Amino acid sequence: MLGGIMGPIDASIVNVTLPTIAQHYGAELSTAQWVPMVYLLVISSLLLLFGRLGDIIGYKKVYLAGLGGFTLASAMCSATYFMPTIHWLIAFRAVQGLTASMLMAVQIAVITASFPSTERGKALGINAISISAGLAIGPSLGGFLTHSFGWPSVFLVNVPIGIVGLLWAHHILPELKGRSGAVDWLGATASFVSLLSFLLFVNSVQRSGFEPAALAMLLVAVVAAALFLRTEKKAPSPLVDLGLFRQRTINTVLPDHRDSQRRIAWVDVFLCPLSLAAAFYGLAKSAVSRKMLWRGKIYELRSPNETVVTEVTSTL
Repeated sequence: MLGGIMGPIDASIVNVTLPTIAQHYGAELSTAQWVPMVYLLVISSLLLLFGRLGDIIGYKKVYLAGLGGFTLASAMCSATYFMPTIHWLIAFRAVQGLTASMLMAVQIAVITASFPSTERGKALGINAISISAGLAIGPSLGGFLTHSFGWPSVFLVNVPIGIVGLLWAHHILPELKGRSGAVDWLGATASFVSLLSFLLFVNSVQRSGFEPAALAMLLVAVVAAALFLRTEKKAPSPLVDLGLFRQRTINTVLPDHRDSQRRIAWVDVFLCPLSLAAAFYGLAKSAVSRKMLWRGKIYELRSPNETVVTEVTSTL
């Protein structure tokens, strides 16, 4: 649960303090936005790759490497306080996103392999609660730490949690051996390029409109996405089995899950904290973060109900 809560916390903890970070470096807010954006971009781009690596070399190895790397990257993000520009922080946030992707890619696989079917729903529910708790705690914790100790503390807080989680996970996680196979490097590269180009396109349109450079990024995103789909159809060991999307269960559940995660990621994690900070200019960041806390509590209340559904459907 410690590893499961760290990634969501860091997805939301930075946003309340983003104006302070921008002011510290003398950077524009549009540049400072890359601090949370690059984190989420790298996570989403590399989940498939690290999930496949977990299949091959073992989930425990990927999880422990991710947890250790995340802890170290958090310390480096905090140390960028002494760097001259915000680009150092953005770079280490990318590293932090890479290691968080390793954690998130194998969490469900570790739970599924470690618990019998009768207990699996409860374990998945606890994992969902940890994610919801991380999203709920992040803004409040970020506001409190920034107000009390300065913005580097929002990253430094991960270090003791990461060390404890690393020692605990090394002791209790079972040795889940991998199986032989190959990594679809072309598919992983195409997926990363497509997502990166699309995000750059969206950011460029917001700043400058539909200029030729923005349209070129969109074209690269579309071509890379097409290459990814073609690669996955022909690869002997694809990152994504496209046949899954022909299953009725996947097509029924995926849209609802997508909409839920989209609201969490873009409304609760990014838009609301900055909007509140703008609306209540001069309000203490701890007060802004308290106004965000109730939304995370709703997600926590939803998790036990989703667990019950999981338990019932697993027995059918």
